[in-house]
Amino acid sequence: MNTADARQDLGKRGEAAAALYLHSLGWENIRRNYRIKRFEIDIIARKDDHCCLFEVKTRRNRAATNIISERQKAHLRLAHRAFCEQMNISELSVSYALIIISVHNGKASLEYYPHFL
Repeated sequence: MNTADARQDLGKRGEAAAALYLHSLGWENIRRNYRIKRFEIDIIARKDDHCCLFEVKTRRNRAATNIISERQKAHLRLAHRAFCEQMNISELSVSYALIIISVHNGKASLEYYPHFL
């Protein structure tokens, strides 16, 4: 498997693990890898009457600090706005959260930031 394929596989496994984690917290998975305009939202989930867009970052053997650049944050904000416009809902009624999965020596750790943006 080449490096790009391995990275993509790791990302898919990280998103699957994040979806399971969210389910354990009571979130209902609505969509995964949702494309809107030129953006992608990793996971869209609902809990009670609340909708949340989740960005999932999976990294191997690397510190997760500063994992999202300011440019990436701007893209996430645009994806959030585009999603709300498409669904005809208020931006205030949809939050954005971050899940970081770090894999080191075969062990994974998960960090959840429910109010990311």
